Amino acid sequence: MIDGVREVRRAVENGFEITELYLCQTGITTGNRDALLDIAARVDTATFLLPSAIFSKISFGNRNEGVVAVAAERRRDLSDLQLPSNPFLMVLDGIEKPGNVGAVFRSATAAGVDAILLTNSLCEPFNPNSVRASLGTVFELPFASCNVTQAMDFCERIGVSTVVTRVDGDQLYTDCNYQDPIAIVLGSEAAGVQDTWKTCRSVIIPMKKGMDSLNISATAAVLAFEVARQRA
Repeated sequence: MIDGVREVRRAVENGFEITELYLCQTGITTGNRDALLDIAARVDTATFLLPSAIFSKISFGNRNEGVVAVAAERRRDLSDLQLPSNPFLMVLDGIEKPGNVGAVFRSATAAGVDAILLTNSLCEPFNPNSVRASLGTVFELPFASCNVTQAMDFCERIGVSTVVTRVDGDQLYTDCNYQDPIAIVLGSEAAGVQDTWKTCRSVIIPMKKGMDSLNISATAAVLAFEVARQRA
């Protein structure tokens, strides 16, 4: 299920099949109403108008933008990814919180990441909380789920070097060269990356006052925009 104007619009614009569309009859701002009418006109599926009391039962969280859609899932394998000649990938290794996954998608999309690999994922990117945190960018940014070995083999096969973020990294993240094809690997806040990744070169984000970690979405944003800066 997809809740929210921007989220549903991104799903529609990126070719996801909407199988059901629910619109709220009341309490919608003028701007949202125009957007909802545009979405309804572009979707060839059953559309239901619901009173506010019923709509609130199916909407997610406490933000009612007047639209909830049901979409058919679209799965991608590594072989489905279409990448540019100098790709920039992110690898999320064993991330378990949907909100974190969604927030990484949002930052990664803004910074120009070409695709995300989810290794041994404990989180479904299409979880409503992930969709909401991503502002719908989970429908826009290509991703594929795989295990660590598959991800490493894929990167080696297409000529992408891997850089792991670690609290004991080999060099400052700003000292690393990201000009060539690159994959940034981020692990969970609790466990970090799996041991298999620890043979790869690593970077560290310097911190003060005894802190040794950031939320993964913050780390992803820092690294992604550093790559974007170097490639600008």
